[in-house]
Amino acid sequence: MSGAGGAAGAVTPFVVLTFTIAGLVFVAVVVALGAALSPRDRARSLTERGGVRAVLVLGGIVPAIVVAAFFMLSLVVTARLTAARAPDVAVEVVGHQWWWEFRYGSAATANELHVPVGERVELRLRSADVIHSFWVPALQGKTDAVPGQTNTMWLTAERPGRYDGVCAEFCGVQHAWMRLVVVAEPRAVFDRWLARQSEDRRPPSGPAAEGERAFLGHVCVDCHTIRGTAARATVGPDLTHLAGRSLVGAGVLRNDPAALRAWIDDPQHFKPGAFMPAVPLGVAERDALVTYLGSLE
Repeated sequence: MSGAGGAAGAVTPFVVLTFTIAGLVFVAVVVALGAALSPRDRARSLTERGGVRAVLVLGGIVPAIVVAAFFMLSLVVTARLTAARAPDVAVEVVGHQWWWEFRYGSAATANELHVPVGERVELRLRSADVIHSFWVPALQGKTDAVPGQTNTMWLTAERPGRYDGVCAEFCGVQHAWMRLVVVAEPRAVFDRWLARQSEDRRPPSGPAAEGERAFLGHVCVDCHTIRGTAARATVGPDLTHLAGRSLVGAGVLRNDPAALRAWIDDPQHFKPGAFMPAVPLGVAERDALVTYLGSLE
């Protein structure tokens, strides 16, 4: 077990200590049970040699010391987890059935949270529907996203990498496919990514332009936003820079042309109960739409 973030790193020794002490207690109980089940003359001998004293020590003094040590250690860990400090980056996180929305000011993305390595990132969590819970085990403990209120948590990724996260509160039929990934990258890379995310889509040409017309002419426009077009709906994820993401359907598929084509044809096959309907397109129109979505970098 190891943590890649400040919070997870603070909790890891506490967890290891907990399991170590639990193991030692288990061994002690087994030994005591074996003594209790030993032949009567041996059990009598153990009692005569200080059984009552052993009960007082092992059943009272030792547990009191262990509980006190855990209490003090928990105070130290809690102080580290809640230490006040201005964030380097602040992100608005909104839980939806069943996907995650991340907002960096005017920029928005879905299911893929980018953070600069070694910097404190403040997450302001809320929910658009039911209770969700944001959890990236390698970086931080879970925090609930609750309708009607904003909960705040923070995380720090101490080394570059991709860290898987989930919704840790049952939130409906596709709770298991409400996944996310945290991408920790050097500050310069993060800044370039964020600058690109803040821009509108680049005007398409060729087959991609045909795909944009298909997008705007069908139900896609009723649910999604693509900045720089007339699509401004917020039911589903913002797709302005969809091609730069690694996931489709909050983790149910990898983001590539074949997966996009299959997802558009029949999203219920991959994620039953999801609110996205199948889009009635001809083959040529669908392929143009996939080309267009693949151009949204």
